Amino acid sequence: MAESIALVGPSGSGKTFSLRNLNHEETFVFSPYKPTLSIPGAKAKYSKYDTKENTGNFMLQPNMQILGQWVKYIAENRPEIKNIVIEDFSHYMTYYLMSADFRGKGGGKMAYSRFEEFAHDAYTALFANTPYLRDDLMIIYIFHDDHVENMQGGFRKIRVTAGKMLDEKIDLPSYFNYVLFSEVSTDKDVAVKDRFLFRIVNDGYTPAKLPPGLYDEDVEVVNNDIVDVLQRIEKYNFSI
Repeated sequence: MAESIALVGPSGSGKTFSLRNLNHEETFVFSPYKPTLSIPGAKAKYSKYDTKENTGNFMLQPNMQILGQWVKYIAENRPEIKNIVIEDFSHYMTYYLMSADFRGKGGGKMAYSRFEEFAHDAYTALFANTPYLRDDLMIIYIFHDDHVENMQGGFRKIRVTAGKMLDEKIDLPSYFNYVLFSEVSTDKDVAVKDRFLFRIVNDGYTPAKLPPGLYDEDVEVVNNDIVDVLQRIEKYNFSI
């Protein structure tokens, strides 16, 4: 069974930056609209996928309805790929909701059913194939986040652009064992390169989570480097 990791945060908080140390020869990236990653050497490291030759490691694919099929295909036909990045799943949902097909489904029962279809397609793209993919595969889903007001002053959550429907149908964080939230330190004494962080523990506002023992119990934030997290997950899962 492949591992699914949610990487959540606002724009500019270092989500894509955290991918900088991934071994590109073992990584495949799906993007809904960005033609490249915002990391050094991206165009040299991540070349356009050739569907005929099954070569390359970057696919511009905005269609959420077939995204899961492509993830499954790459997992089964590219054994050298150990990491699959979905960059950025929030935009896949936006593309779906803005499509002419979705917007053309009127009101009433038809409007309700289209959101049910949306929830189904989002679930399928995210989770339907994961239990059947190989154990050595890490799938990193990148999301934007929302601030939600409540009596306690608010909390952060994975952004769902379809309102309450998807929240009612799918509790997204509950499907992930690993939920990281990107943060930027405002401490002026911290070097710029060290200001980008991952929150790994729920602080009552940010519902981050990792299995106990992955990091020391008193650690709440760590450096923004997805490779360190992946290596710890692998050691956690396979060490005896």
